[in-house]
Amino acid sequence: MGDWLSVLSRHEEQDRIAIRDGTSDLTYAACCEMLKELALSLPLHVDRIGLMMDQSAQAILILMTLMDDGIAVLPVDDKQTRADLMRIERTCPVDLWIIPDEKWSSLYHDTDDHLHMYSEYLPSPTSPETRREWLKREKPRFGELYLLTSGSTGQSKAVCHSSLTLQREGNQYRRWFGYHAGDRVLVTVPLNHLYGLSGGLAAAMLAGATLIICRHPAPRKVYQMVETERATLLLAVPVMIQLMNDLRLKECGGLYSLRAAICAGGRLEPETAARFQERFQVRLLQLYGSTETGAIAAESCHHYHRHPSRYVGALLPQIEARLAASGRLSIRSPSLCLGYTEGNQMIPCTEDGWYETDDLAEIRDGQLVLLGRVPNFINVAGRKVYPLEIEEVCRSLPSIQDARVWGTADSLHGERIVVEFVATESMSVPALKQALRAQLASYKIPHEWIQVEKIHRGWKHAPAGETDGE
Repeated sequence: MGDWLSVLSRHEEQDRIAIRDGTSDLTYAACCEMLKELALSLPLHVDRIGLMMDQSAQAILILMTLMDDGIAVLPVDDKQTRADLMRIERTCPVDLWIIPDEKWSSLYHDTDDHLHMYSEYLPSPTSPETRREWLKREKPRFGELYLLTSGSTGQSKAVCHSSLTLQREGNQYRRWFGYHAGDRVLVTVPLNHLYGLSGGLAAAMLAGATLIICRHPAPRKVYQMVETERATLLLAVPVMIQLMNDLRLKECGGLYSLRAAICAGGRLEPETAARFQERFQVRLLQLYGSTETGAIAAESCHHYHRHPSRYVGALLPQIEARLAASGRLSIRSPSLCLGYTEGNQMIPCTEDGWYETDDLAEIRDGQLVLLGRVPNFINVAGRKVYPLEIEEVCRSLPSIQDARVWGTADSLHGERIVVEFVATESMSVPALKQALRAQLASYKIPHEWIQVEKIHRGWKHAPAGETDGE
C-alpha cells in the first residue's frame, strides 16, 4: 500500500471531510478510492513528471499518487507560461507535464507531445496486464519531490527531496502547532511550495483534519472563508496578513473560530503582527524555514513572551544551528534536501551536512533572531522571483539590448521588482510589459522600469523610474 494511501486510510472510517477546494468535498474514504483509481492510470515508463498545480483536490490527489508510485514529481503553480515551462525544463528536465484543463489552450502547441490535461491524465489506456507488470518493477521506496528555489546563487534551480520529507515536515507542524482531527485548516498559500505542502497538506492529512483550500485568495475572501468554514488554523504569508489588517468592513471583527494563524514565506513586521492579533483577536505565529532545510524555527501556540523585533521563534526539535564569523546562519536538519538539479546532474547543497543560508542571525537561548540577509532573490508577496531569469527574458526582446533587475522594499508586496534597461528602439513601458507577459508568470512582471543609456553593474541602487501604478 502506498504511503499517502496509508496515511489517508487511517481516517477513512470517520466519514470526515479531508479536502475542500470550493467545488469538491472529499471524505477520507473518497480520497482513498480516488487514489486507488488514479494508481491504475499512471503514465508508464516515465521517471519525472511536471505537475502544474491549480490548488484543487484533483491536483493534490495526482501529486499523492505519483509519489506513492515512486515517480519523481516537480510541482509548479498554474501561473507559469509556456516559456516559463521551457526554462524550468532546462533546470529540471521532465518526461511530461500534467496541466489543468483550462490551461490547455494557452500552453499547448502543435509540436507538443508531452503536455497532458488533468482529465486525460494518461496519454493512452493501459491494460491490466501491463499495469501488473509495471507494478512488479523495482522502484524507489519513496518518490522524489523537486521544488524550485534559488539556492545560494539567485539563479533558479530545483531542490530534490525524498517524498518522505513531506511526512516528516508535516509531523513537525502537527506536533509543534498541535494539529488534531477536529481542526479545519484554511490554506491561502501555494501548494507547490514546501510551506503549503508541509504545513497545509501533510500536517492536515496526518492529523486527520480537514484541509480547506482558498483558491485565488484575496483578503476579504479569506476573512469570509474563516467565518463560513469555521476554520481553526490559517496559513498565510506576510502580505496577506497586512492586507487583512487593511480590510474596511463595517462588520469586520474577531475571527473567533481561529485558535491560531501561521505566517511564513517572508519577514513579518512586529507592527503588522501586533495589529492583526489586536484586530482579529487571534494568535499569529511566525515560522521560519527554507526549501532546502524545511522548517527551522517557529513561535509556540502555548507560550508568549516579549521578544526582539526580528525574533522568528525557537529552534524546532532536531534542528541544529551555527553561525559563521560573519554571522551567516547554517542549519543541520533531518529534512535537508538531497541536492540541486542542473539539467540531468545532481549537485550537493552541502559538503559537511550543514546548509549555509543567506540569512545573518543571532541565537539567544535557543531563540533565533534574524538580523539581515544576503539577497539573491526578490520576495514578491511570498513568492521567490529570480532577477537573472527576468534579465534573460528582457534581453531576448528585440527592443532591449541590456537589463538589470533588483528588488526594492515595498510595504504591500514585501518587495517590488525594478528593471533598468537599455533600449535599441522606442517602446512604451505598457508594450514592454505586454511582451513579457507572454514569457513570464504575472507576478514576475517588473513594477518599475528605468531606461538608461548604459548599465553600470556596480550600482546597488538607482533613481526611481516609471512605475506601473499597481
